[in-house]
Amino acid sequence: MPKDEERFAEMLKIALEVMGNRREIRIDTWNDFYENTFVEPSEKDGFTYLEIIWKLSSSLP
Repeated sequence: MPKDEERFAEMLKIALEVMGNRREIRIDTWNDFYENTFVEPSEKDGFTYLEIIWKLSSSLP
């Protein structure tokens, strides 16, 4: 499945909505380039995925 920043953001929104009182979610990848599931900054995507995580998580109460 190709990487899709909109899908990533939507799935993260869902995770943040259902986490309840817990203050932690698990993103199960950082630099898995082989599976194309990395959120680590890259030449192609820049900081896009980290920015999505920061933007959505910084809006938490």
